[in-house]
Formats: sequence, C-alpha cells, structure tokens
Amino acid sequence: MNLEIHSVGQDHIILLLSYDDTSRCVSTIRQLQRQLKIEGIRSIRPGLDCLLLELQDNVDRDALKKTLLQIQADEITESSGEIVRIPVCYELGVDLEKISKTVGLTKQEVITLHSIPTYTVWMIGFMPGYPYMGELPKALQIPRKSNPDPKLSAGSVAIAEEYVGVYPFDSPGGWHVLGRTPLRLFDYQRTKPSFFNYGMKVQFYPITKDEFEKIKRDEKTGD
Repeated sequence: MNLEIHSVGQDHIILLLSYDDTSRCVSTIRQLQRQLKIEGIRSIRPGLDCLLLELQDNVDRDALKKTLLQIQADEITESSGEIVRIPVCYELGVDLEKISKTVGLTKQEVITLHSIPTYTVWMIGFMPGYPYMGELPKALQIPRKSNPDPKLSAGSVAIAEEYVGVYPFDSPGGWHVLGRTPLRLFDYQRTKPSFFNYGMKVQFYPITKDEFEKIKRDEKTGD
C-alpha cells in the first residue's frame, strides 16, 4: 500500500492513496477507516482516494504519523449486505437518446446495462447528499459534458466517466441524464437528511411515468 500523509491547516491531516483504480482505492480507504480508532483523531471523512482526519487539540502529530504509517490495509472483500433499490423513470432521461447514439447502443440496451449492476457509493460530494457511485459498465462510460446544463431537475440520475450520480436538488450539472427518480433524496427534517451514505449498495430499476408520479405523490403525502 502506497500511503502519503500531508498536513492540511492546523487541525487536519490527509491520507492519500496512489492506486490508479478507483474501486481499489475506495476498498482500501474503507479498510483504513475501520482501523483508525486512534487517540488524537476527532473525526474521519472518507473520499475516493483519501481520508481527511480532524485532530484533537494538542495532539502530537509526529507520534500520530508514525502510528498511521504502521497501519497495514489491503482491499476488503465486499460482503453481501443490503442492496437499496431505487426506481428510475428512464422516459424522463433528457440525455438518454444522445447517450444511446454516443455509445452505439439502443435506448433499451442502455437502460438494461445501467440497471443490472449493483453500485457502491464511493463518495458523497459536490453538494449535500450527492453520491459518486461505481463502477459504471465500461460500455456506458463517456466524458462529462463540455458545456454543463444550467439546471437539472432534482432526482436526475446521471452518468459520466466511471461514475453514476443522482442530483438531490435542482442544480447545474455536467453529467449525462438518463432518467429521474421520484424519491426525495435530501430532507433537512429527517434525522439523517441524506438518502445516500458512504458504502451503500445501490441498484436501479425502471418505472413508468405513471409510477413515477404516484411515488412522487406518496412521498409528498408522507410529509
């Protein structure tokens, strides 16, 4: 394991991995996170290839770094935990036709390829509750848009490079939208506002426009 340690301001240090493969990075980061119950660390925030550690006051940084460098972490074998299934109306995918032409597949083939895998939430970022999930099948991997859209609807399920993301709010965005989910993905009134969390297993499944509207109504009724 190639691990680098850098100071970030007065109260934080960051652990960086140098693997090329994102899935391998995330797997090792998760293993590291489980081992970092060390005195002197106040909080831990995982990323795709790093861990940001918030330090307690007056911690001995040199001693802590020596301890961190002694930690051995390998990729973990993913257990068969709960899979959260998310409904997607692909008929509302504003970029579905363009995606289809770009990758040389029919729209139905794109939908099938996207909805078969189980994805892992690799990181939460960009905005509150926005999940970076992977790994998208290679046949669907395309670059981000050169000109981002000024506004994408909340619930937009989008792809770019090796990632799948879901926009929790109306937002500008540079990813390609292949559908929308009617689920409310972020709600400050909930004990845990974000629908998604780090390490969650996710699978998408197709629904019709009528089913989309019904679920959306049910979500509002549940306020």
